Amino acid sequence: MGILKALGNPGGAIILALGRADVGFWWNVVWAISIVAALTVGLVISPSAHTAVYILLGLSITVGMCWHVLISNIAKVDYWPIVKHFLKLFSVAMAIGWFGYYLTEMSGLSNSLVRVVTGGIVCGPLYAVYLLLFEKPMFQMLRSRT
Repeated sequence: MGILKALGNPGGAIILALGRADVGFWWNVVWAISIVAALTVGLVISPSAHTAVYILLGLSITVGMCWHVLISNIAKVDYWPIVKHFLKLFSVAMAIGWFGYYLTEMSGLSNSLVRVVTGGIVCGPLYAVYLLLFEKPMFQMLRSRT
């Protein structure tokens, strides 16, 4: 969900730069109503933390996509390169996460904190290697701007 929010974050600045603060305002009204309505109904039906998480994820995927379509239409942003890159990163992150989960499951660790730390110790270096091997243009771009 955090990744989806981060992808939508620049949209607000784009809307403001185009002088369309009204769009951002009404979008936030729709988003707030969607969250309150979905959480209220979902938590009445099944009151649990898992329900809240799944509802927020579902809203980010469904209603959140409307934000991207809105930005694309107003600002004429070509989302295809962004989507392709996001899908590649998402696939890699899921594969690395699955590998870390598999290793922690196989280790037989029962303490949740130890499992999370172990998963981080496994996944962090794997993701760093991926970035160094396959995302060199990003690092070069960042280095050239400093």
